[in-house]
Amino acid sequence: MSALQRAAKVGLSLGAAGLAAYKLLSDGAHRARIGEPAAENVQEQAATAVVAAPKLRERALLFGDSITQYSFGNKKTGEPGGWGGMVATEFARTLDVVNRGFSGYTTRGALQVADQVLEPTAPAAKHKEYLFVTLFFGANDSADKDLNPAQSVPVDEYKRNLAQLVDKAQAVADHVVIISPPAVDAPTWGESRESGKSDRVNARTQKYCEAGREVAAEKGVLFVDTFHAMLRHNDWESFLNDGLHLSLRGNQLVYDELVRVLKNGAGISDDMLPFDFPQWRELSEAQFDENGHFAKAWTKTLPYKCREY
Repeated sequence: MSALQRAAKVGLSLGAAGLAAYKLLSDGAHRARIGEPAAENVQEQAATAVVAAPKLRERALLFGDSITQYSFGNKKTGEPGGWGGMVATEFARTLDVVNRGFSGYTTRGALQVADQVLEPTAPAAKHKEYLFVTLFFGANDSADKDLNPAQSVPVDEYKRNLAQLVDKAQAVADHVVIISPPAVDAPTWGESRESGKSDRVNARTQKYCEAGREVAAEKGVLFVDTFHAMLRHNDWESFLNDGLHLSLRGNQLVYDELVRVLKNGAGISDDMLPFDFPQWRELSEAQFDENGHFAKAWTKTLPYKCREY
C-alpha cells in the first residue's frame, strides 16, 4: 500500500472515530428524549474520549480593545498586518493565535464578557486551554472623565478590574501577559475628535501603565511596558497612526517586546515548542501500521519534537 493510500486511510479512520463519538452522544440524547434510559456512562465515555486526545498544538488568546482587534490588520486604515498577526506568523507551526479584541472596550466591559471569552472549550481537559493569554487594556480606561465619561475608568478601579481579569485568565492559561497602554500623541489624537481636544494625555496614561505593572507583580504574571518602550525613542509619535492606535512600526514594537518577554519570562519561543506533526520528510510508510493508522509507538511521541527543516 502506498503512503498516499495509507494517509487516506488515516483520514477515513479519524472520520470513523468522530462518527462513533457522535453516535455515542446522539444515542444517549435520543434515548433521553423518548424516555428510555440512556446507555450506561454514555456521557462519561464521550467526555473521556475527548480528554484522552493529545494536545497537539498550543493556543494563545489575545484579549483587549481596538489595539488588539486591529492586531491582524486595520480595516479602517487598510494597513495590513499587526502585532497579533506577527505573533501568529512567528509561531505558525507551533501555536494557534485567537484574536478577541473589542474596539472601544475598557476593563469594565471586558469583565462583562470575560467568562464567555475565556470559557474553555474542553472543561474536563487535564491541561489548560491556552499557553498564554494577553490582556491589553487601558487605552480607553485612561480617557479623561470630563471629556469622555463613557469610557473613563478611574485608575484604582482599572487596577481592580485588571486583577480580576488576570484571575480569570489564569484559570485557562499557563501564562498571562499584561500589556500596558501605549503612549498617546495628544495633539494628533485631538485633531480626530469633534471637540478638537484630546481626551488622552501621557501624564494620565502613565498611571495606568504603572497600575498594570503593579498588578503583574502582585499576581506573578508577565508584563510588557509598551508605554516606556515607545518613549525611549525621540520620534515615538511615529509608532502611532492617529495619535492613539498603532502604526506598522508601533505594531512591530509591541510584537518585539511581547516575544522578548515571553522568551525571557516564560521560556516560550517558537524553537522551544514542538510541532504537532513531523516534517514531510519524516512521513514514511514505516510510521503507519497495516490499517493505515499512525504507528502506536510513534503516536505516543506527539507532539513531534523534531525541529529540523
